[in-house]
Amino acid sequence: MTSLPSSSTAAPFVPETKNNILQKMDTVLLRILNSAHLKTHKYFRVSVPQAITGQVLVQHIHNAFYASSSPSSSNQPPSSVMTAEDVGEAVHFATMLLQYGYIFPVIDVHAQSVKEDGTLYRIQLPYFWPSHAQQADNVEYAIYLSKRLLRNELKHGLDEEEADAYNRSFELLSHMWTFISAQAELQLKALKERKKAEKVVFDTEERAFWRTRRPGHSNMVFEEGLQKLDRKIRRPTISHLHTTIERLRLALKTKPWLKMLKASEIMTNWTEQFAEYDPFLSSPLPSNPWISDDSTLWVLNADNVEVPTERRVKRWGLSVIELVRDPIGRQVLESFLDSEFSSENLRFWMSIQDLKYSANSQIETKAQLILDEYLAAGSPCQVNVDSRTLDETLKCINESHTSRRFAFSLAEEHVFTLMSKDSYPRFLRSPIYKGVLDAAKAKGKKRIFDVIKELSNVSVSTKRTPIQKHHKMSRSSACVDVIEGGTTSSLTTQSHQTLNTGTTISPPPGGGGGGGLTTSTTISKQISSDSLPLIAGGTSRSPVSSSLNLSPPMLAGGGTTSSTTTNTSDTSGTSNKEGK
Repeated sequence: MTSLPSSSTAAPFVPETKNNILQKMDTVLLRILNSAHLKTHKYFRVSVPQAITGQVLVQHIHNAFYASSSPSSSNQPPSSVMTAEDVGEAVHFATMLLQYGYIFPVIDVHAQSVKEDGTLYRIQLPYFWPSHAQQADNVEYAIYLSKRLLRNELKHGLDEEEADAYNRSFELLSHMWTFISAQAELQLKALKERKKAEKVVFDTEERAFWRTRRPGHSNMVFEEGLQKLDRKIRRPTISHLHTTIERLRLALKTKPWLKMLKASEIMTNWTEQFAEYDPFLSSPLPSNPWISDDSTLWVLNADNVEVPTERRVKRWGLSVIELVRDPIGRQVLESFLDSEFSSENLRFWMSIQDLKYSANSQIETKAQLILDEYLAAGSPCQVNVDSRTLDETLKCINESHTSRRFAFSLAEEHVFTLMSKDSYPRFLRSPIYKGVLDAAKAKGKKRIFDVIKELSNVSVSTKRTPIQKHHKMSRSSACVDVIEGGTTSSLTTQSHQTLNTGTTISPPPGGGGGGGLTTSTTISKQISSDSLPLIAGGTSRSPVSSSLNLSPPMLAGGGTTSSTTTNTSDTSGTSNKEGK
């Protein structure tokens, strides 16, 4: 048994390097240069020297490959007949030569592919081939840009990217800019000594080279197999593996995929809740005023409506923001908070909202009133905030660089969070909210404030100012009305029990100062219906003045008359009087 000759054994696969690829391209280009006849072409009355058309270039590429594949001893000339497959391969190879910088277009300088037509191309100068100039230097590029700036013609001006590169080069190479300028002048002087056609060709060759090989921008992307790319992948180190393990452990601990599911679920539920109130998703009832010109929807949802709609009351139950956004909802919530002795929280929050949207001339005054009424030590309506939040708020108020318009933001956030997490859930379960909802379902048979009167012993005022000098306290309030020489002060003590006591000190008739004193005391079991405000009427009556009796006039001679009246009021508002 004889062994096979060594020539028949399969040669091992040797991957081609970058230099091998460039050498093969150089060989093909040399064959094209030897066979192609570069001549001057006419392009719209413009002479283009040393150019070749795309059709001729593709034909010469095909001939060069055909000559390399044919035996050297064959006397047959290269075949000029090309099939469609041959044309495709030749065009593809010509495009590769264009992208690598061996050839470049003359007219459309930004073209990225070769066309088999009359488009003009030039073969790059061998000095600028990638095999000879593999690395582009920043200094050489700066010399090239400086040389172009020294030429006065508009066609030699710099593009936007080239101008930015020139500025960066001037900053980076400022220490050797004298040398760069001198080299640019010498090269420009040598270029002027050439003939016109040579200067035109050399300008295009140099510009084509720096267009593809400028520093920081490489178009030299060679086709490589997957095996070569796999060898370039960095092998993981121990530290990289430890980092990956820690990241996976953190992912298992925090479970971000579950958070994403929870967030999407919350968004879906939120959309389903508000779909009923979105006019794009469901048509409003009775009709859209912007389409039907019927303003009934606006009338039913006005701020001073006597009975809100059922849809409006149900919206209060979606979130606390929807509740406090509605003026009637704020009044109902304040009625509930009055029954729990915490209405100062809502009044404080409303005062902050009023402060945010006030004029600049009113900021200092309103901020000081809020501080004195709700946050200062011993304030009459001090809100329930922790010491840390209070200290931070006072610090923001005292700092000069902090705007007083937003100085109460921390306290506002704390109070609103307290209402949303504590008061709001109890409000939804309270008889007040359920009664208002039933009244809304009854469609006007009973006013909502009549329902509140039946369910609570708290009187609600429809016209509350955010900040008042004499305010109503949630636990107990005292106001003194003393009319003396044109000044007024009142004393009213209200209790959230079943008894209310009011005392009025009246002046003598005729403007006599301090001549006499009249005292009237009224005790009522329940709040009569006259003490409740009516939203529809637009008027508000004080719950104290309706239960007071005016004392008789003072006797002549400066005497003192004292009268005491005890009223026992039932739900109909009748009273029995007994005076001494």
